[in-house]
Amino acid sequence: MTATGRERIDVAEAEALIRAHVPPRPTTRVPLALAPGEYLRETVHAERDQPPFDRVTMDGFALRFAAFAAGRRRFTIASRQAAGDPAAAVGADGASVWIMTGAALPPDADTIVPVERTRRTGDEIVIEDGYAPVAGQFVHRTGSD
Repeated sequence: MTATGRERIDVAEAEALIRAHVPPRPTTRVPLALAPGEYLRETVHAERDQPPFDRVTMDGFALRFAAFAAGRRRFTIASRQAAGDPAAAVGADGASVWIMTGAALPPDADTIVPVERTRRTGDEIVIEDGYAPVAGQFVHRTGSD
């Protein structure tokens, strides 16, 4: 029961109720300039995925979340990757890729730890105490637009 005393219904039931009470509208073709306020009656398909690859949304370090989840907080920096560079590989579980906003996510990484949440010493980073990344964070997935 909801706060209003009504029973909850699932999405399929709600959709069926809407269709039962809203009459179908006729299909017409109109120029784009006259389309505001109209309803699209057909599925629109993009000609290609956007973004075309898993894109990083924050400067940081690409790594495997499983390594962090297993207790690792210290990672070596295997390489550096800017936006437009070919995707680098993280390699070992204890490694990371220093990566920039807009770059393609390395194929063997799944999480970005922001640079502000790390301390760097030479070719190694340490994730700050108390910071817990979430699997898949700061990744804009292929085709999600």
